[in-house]
Amino acid sequence: MRLVREVLAAADGARGRTDIAAALKFLNGVQKRKAVVFLVSDFFDSGYGRLLTATSRHHDVICAHIADPAESSLPDVGLVELEDPETGELMLVDTSEKAVRDKFAAQARTENEELVRLFRHGGIDTLSVVAGREYIGEVRALFRRRALKR
Repeated sequence: MRLVREVLAAADGARGRTDIAAALKFLNGVQKRKAVVFLVSDFFDSGYGRLLTATSRHHDVICAHIADPAESSLPDVGLVELEDPETGELMLVDTSEKAVRDKFAAQARTENEELVRLFRHGGIDTLSVVAGREYIGEVRALFRRRALKR
């Protein structure tokens, strides 16, 4: 409940770079006994793979991957200005070019495949939450899978 209160109390529009490694280091520093850990993120970060795998050896880690379909494909709407949510950097992109849309989609697929490999390699349970879609079924399926493992 404390975590929920802190998240809700966080300032709207607060921007910070995702730092999964820092979160995992903090967790490992304060939580010495084995715990069930939910890591909720879009996983748009790098350099945390080894630490995540090491953390999953000590704790029961469940990664909840938050995704938005708009992050995996670009619509053909001409010139658009995109903002990097991590850095605030603005970029002008011509989405009317099929090659641009294809490259964007291919990059998103590659990143997702790498993430799936990381989770599998670490033996980490996952939960996929897609913006705008019902997620309760995913949560139930996760706990059914976990119950069958025991």
